Amino acid sequence: MDAGHGLAGDIRQAVANEQFDLGGFTEPRTHDLIVAAFGTPLTAPTEMIRFTFIVGGGKLVRARYSEQLPKWMTAALREVGFVEDRSAACTLDCQGTYKQQKDTGANLLTIQVFPRLTLAVGTGGEDLEDKPATVDVDSPEYLCISSDLETFQRMIVPAKARSWVQKKRFLKALQGSMTAFQHLEEKLMRGEALMPVEQLMYDGNIGLEVNTEKCVWLQGEIKRMVDEGHLTKAEKDEVIATLQQNLEHIAEDVDASSGKKKDKLLEKQATIQARLALVESHKANVVYRLRKSAEIVKLRVELLGVLALQEKERSLSLTSEDMRKLEGRHALESAIADLEEQSREWFDDAFEAKCALDQKDADALYKKKKAKSSSGGKSTSGSSSSTSWATVGKKKPVSKAAKPSTAKGSGFAAAFGNDSDSD
Repeated sequence: MDAGHGLAGDIRQAVANEQFDLGGFTEPRTHDLIVAAFGTPLTAPTEMIRFTFIVGGGKLVRARYSEQLPKWMTAALREVGFVEDRSAACTLDCQGTYKQQKDTGANLLTIQVFPRLTLAVGTGGEDLEDKPATVDVDSPEYLCISSDLETFQRMIVPAKARSWVQKKRFLKALQGSMTAFQHLEEKLMRGEALMPVEQLMYDGNIGLEVNTEKCVWLQGEIKRMVDEGHLTKAEKDEVIATLQQNLEHIAEDVDASSGKKKDKLLEKQATIQARLALVESHKANVVYRLRKSAEIVKLRVELLGVLALQEKERSLSLTSEDMRKLEGRHALESAIADLEEQSREWFDDAFEAKCALDQKDADALYKKKKAKSSSGGKSTSGSSSSTSWATVGKKKPVSKAAKPSTAKGSGFAAAFGNDSDSD
């Protein structure tokens, strides 16, 4: 199949996420498509994109797809150097990966492909010469290779990659940055000059030994989270699926081997089975919230009260106090946006869902507060004449004051936060 024509051509010319239906595809046609479309890095996109291929579905559409289509496609992808990554996302560190997914809503089976890209930077040489080379020193790619081991362990990872899946993606990004650094060293060994941006990345690299230690430590953290069951439900499902797939592969190897090799494989099989049983026994009920969730929810409750005043504004019944609160609306919205941005982590697909969860909590708290206020208003007139009611009222602030306040850090610690992931 010609890479410049037909479906392969459409794929190679795409600059945004696309979806294609492979109904009716045969094995040779599937193989030719994958090789033509993904055999070499794509040159058109200027940012990471995702291709979704429909390869099966429920009984209403099942007849349109061969049962072997997913197998044909994954085999062809592996042939051109792609690897399966069940946690892959539409980020540059996931280039050259794919994953299978079931769209339960549409009852379809899909394979998502994250292509390799060239990401050529512009075409105007004069423009490039006029602009000084810069590197984003706050980017994951730079910080992961430039930070020392202690900073990496105590500040960066706990603040920017708390979950198991984030750590897994972080490890992949770190390994990719180390590979890129090795390519720069090879370039220098050949006597070739580095581009200005390459030189900045090279100079910022803390060194192979320290970065290797980071990889070893991060791998240990990933394993520890699985062993201790510190997983979300989705992460547990992903680990189980991976272990089950490993068992299927090793079972095939066991059947095809004999002697000492077979004994070693059986031992490995037993180890994987024990690990699978351990993971299945975990509750995996971890729910991650934004690091500054408590502050955000508090401000959102206040914002809901301000928004409620807009109804009074239509009826021209606002008091001077109401007007003052309304004027603070934009400041509240800005403060919430700032806190959410400060809480943004790396390799996190759940950021929007976490923001939505804060809004949901704020809605519930506001309704509860409003109901309590309405109820309190009805009994206010009688409370002043009763000594016992006044005594109870004095006790309430005492219990609230007993709650310890959270200390705020400074410098690097303040930037990355010291929150635990036991939210």
